[in-house]
Amino acid sequence: MTSRKVIGVFVNSSVHQPHHNCLTAFCHGIRETTDNLVFLSNSTKYMDCDVAVIFGSWKDRHTKHHLLKKDIIDNHKGELIVVETPLLGRTITEDHKYYRVGKNHYMNTLADFKNNKSGKERWGIIRTDLNIEVKDWRKDGKHILFLMQLPGDAATANVDILEWLQKEIVQCKKISSRPIVVRMHPLISSYDLTKFEEFVKEQDDVSMVFGHKNPIEKDLENCWATVCFTSGGAVDSIVAGVPVITPSPLNFAYPISSHSIEEIEKPKMWDRNQLLSDLAYTQWTVTEMAHGLPYKHLMGIEKV
Repeated sequence: MTSRKVIGVFVNSSVHQPHHNCLTAFCHGIRETTDNLVFLSNSTKYMDCDVAVIFGSWKDRHTKHHLLKKDIIDNHKGELIVVETPLLGRTITEDHKYYRVGKNHYMNTLADFKNNKSGKERWGIIRTDLNIEVKDWRKDGKHILFLMQLPGDAATANVDILEWLQKEIVQCKKISSRPIVVRMHPLISSYDLTKFEEFVKEQDDVSMVFGHKNPIEKDLENCWATVCFTSGGAVDSIVAGVPVITPSPLNFAYPISSHSIEEIEKPKMWDRNQLLSDLAYTQWTVTEMAHGLPYKHLMGIEKV
């Protein structure tokens, strides 16, 4: 007989009410569908458990939720479940219909989503539910879209994203004469981009657009290729039929993408069906959480 686990759900790892609701639902789902011992912690410190459940990435910042997550990462010895923003059907909001749920991390290759070679049924449900239109791979395109991420964000894996962007843009211009559009992150307004903006002004045929003003779908119109590091916008790009170039295996589009800017004029456009089927098992609704489905899926308790 399998021993009962103690599972701690740390509600203060999140800031926004919809995210609190996710964690509360997650706690309820485990409590109602397994015989494990579950507690919903309002503490700002780690409490010992076999499985810890948190919301979002952990960063070296002095806000309460990041301090709590850092305390959990430093002291927890067991399994970790991370709830994050979704990959399919992304919108600029704190209140999503689906949320990413990974075991031990939230990024590609670092997290275990139990989704290798998944069937297509769940992708069909999510595709219909979110009204996602998968466009054919583009036949032509005008501009190249570079996606900026937040400097210092955990998803950039300690890479100076502004420096990386500049190097890639310079190299891209040596290979392609296509205009370049840099899409700024929707939450970039609080960052000092003076030097990067000066760099852009010095370049011919390079412009900037602000992510909080236009949906990414608009910037992907008539786009030749998207260049990014680990941005979730890579998934939006492949759904829109625009190929991606990314050097990082942490990028969820990496398996079907080109990995060098040298391929900018002939980027890979491989079959997307299996990747989209796999991505469907990275995200779950709050209702599914309340029924324990993502927990049981990740822990291999039963097939979902």
